[in-house]
Amino acid sequence: MGFTSCSNGSRCSTHPTALQVAVAKILEAIYEQDFLPCSFGYRPKTGAHKAVEELSAVLRSREYTMVVEADIKGFFDNINHDLLLDMLKMRIDDKPLLKLIQKWHIGY
Repeated sequence: MGFTSCSNGSRCSTHPTALQVAVAKILEAIYEQDFLPCSFGYRPKTGAHKAVEELSAVLRSREYTMVVEADIKGFFDNINHDLLLDMLKMRIDDKPLLKLIQKWHIGY
């Protein structure tokens, strides 16, 4: 997890603050239930190594004629933050929390 936080508009750090970690845990609790077991990226107790491990097992157990690899380069650099905030508002009714998240986006 790497949030960008800047102090006084000068040096920026990608180390999350305690508050950002707390908000991430809240969001994780809300959204984790929506993920499928085959989703591995940016989730607790899983990741790329687990994905490769599971994919390798599946590929060894069946016959395939094609494998497709995809990488969404620059996804987080190009995500529509206004749309993302609108999506958060659909599930989260805590206005101060939403305002805090929006403040981090504006500071980004």
